[in-house]
Amino acid sequence: MSHTNTPALPLVALCIGALVFAPLSVAQDKRPRSGDSTKAATAKAADPVAAFEAVVERYEAFFATPQVALVGSPGQPGHPASYVLKRYSGKAGAFDIRKTDSLVSPYVATLNMPLRRVEPDYNRNSACGDVKVTIAGMPVTAGWSTPALAVDNAGLEACSKDVSTVPLQFAFALQRNAWVLKTVTVPDWGGKHYEAISRILGLAAWDVPSDGVASIEGFNAKWQALVR
Repeated sequence: MSHTNTPALPLVALCIGALVFAPLSVAQDKRPRSGDSTKAATAKAADPVAAFEAVVERYEAFFATPQVALVGSPGQPGHPASYVLKRYSGKAGAFDIRKTDSLVSPYVATLNMPLRRVEPDYNRNSACGDVKVTIAGMPVTAGWSTPALAVDNAGLEACSKDVSTVPLQFAFALQRNAWVLKTVTVPDWGGKHYEAISRILGLAAWDVPSDGVASIEGFNAKWQALVR
């Protein structure tokens, strides 16, 4: 009577399989997952307070040193548009963040920032430009007839300086996980839009000839970078 023995090969194969696959699964568990850093970045961006604090820090760093801007004004009948240099500096004040019912802008925020403004005192120094106008019967120097003249004459240095503080409020909305600047106003002036910085930051169009707009935007490029 013959007996058929059960082959030992499958048991050996199982043992080999255990030795091969067990260490592999442990090694895979130790590997960092490719999406971890992306998830962390998304979680940070999804925190509206932390994201807005970063915006406040960026604005404060920008205005910590005086920032010069080229500004244009529309011409009056018989007079060309005029261009001047203005300088702004200041520190960030209080800010606030509020939740809304909007799906597009689930959060809005405001940043109060009084800025020190230095500009030529055109009423007292006729050397501050070559564009002369009459306001209420009084002759006034409005500025320079071209952006190049405004820059070349460094009006802020050559003229009597008019120094004042403008209590600005920057308003933002959170859209697609990014804080977007919407308005620049002066609450103490009844919430009126502050046109100069609104235009410098690209929130409103310049009312000057197209070649003047190109010069202004080129000169103020780093202001534009602040809001991008």
